[in-house]
Parts: sequence; structure tokens; C-alpha cells
Amino acid sequence: MSKPMQFRYRGSPLNWVGNESGFYLKFSGELMSELANIFAPNPEQIRRMLFELRSRLAWSQAYLGAVLGVPKATLRKWELGQRNPSGAAKKLIWLLHALFLNPGAARNDRDIASWGLGIGRIDLGARLDLKSPSDGLTQVETTDGSSQGTLD
Repeated sequence: MSKPMQFRYRGSPLNWVGNESGFYLKFSGELMSELANIFAPNPEQIRRMLFELRSRLAWSQAYLGAVLGVPKATLRKWELGQRNPSGAAKKLIWLLHALFLNPGAARNDRDIASWGLGIGRIDLGARLDLKSPSDGLTQVETTDGSSQGTLD
């Protein structure tokens, strides 16, 4: 992870960190937790992920239960909608789904925290010219070589 770049928006600093997959707005843990709760998959989406994992990977209920660390009966109740997985179990189901069926959804910790939505991410593949005033971002090189700028 590279050194954070700092931009300003209406006088408030916005910190960005970058790596090979893009730039990410650096959120506080509290804000990321709230965003994760807002964007968490609903019970029907989790049920669909369970069915997709089992059907596309040819896993039995007993095997998926073993992978998730839950009894087969618990998995069956989740699939039938009689019970809902806890937050940690939902995250593990989502992670397995991302790992096996949606490569690239969980590239780093921010993707995992935001359920693969890439909240605050700017992909390097997208057009991003930080020195162009037309995009609203202005980047300034500091004397120590770090980057700073303002958001117009």
C-alpha cells in the first residue's frame, strides 16, 4: 500500500490510499461499519448465494455446512428461510461466493468490508487525470514528494 494522497474538499481533508487495483477513499472504521450494515446482502440474496455455491460447485449440504462450520440442519434452515445466518456467517458465505464464483469481488480489505461494492474505490483502469481541473480534483506535489490536492 502506498503513502496516502491527501485531497481537500471544501477545506476538509480526504485521504486516499492506492495500490495496484486502484485508489480508495480512506474511511473511518465507524463509517465503514455503517456502510457495511447498509449494503449487506438481504436474507434472500444470502439464500441465493448458498444455492449457487452448492449447485455450481456440486457441494452437498453436509459439505457446505462443514466448510462454513455449521451443522447440516442449520444450513438447511438457512436455505429454507426458516432461520437467517448471523452477520459473521453472512460475511463468510459472501466471501466463499466471491472466492469461488465471483473472482475480483474481494480484492482487498475494503472490498470485503463493503461486500464487494468497492465503496470509495477509483479503478486505475478508469480515466483519472488528477491534474485536470475539469474532473474536480486538483493534485499538488509537495516538497517531500507526497501528493496533496483539492476537490473543487
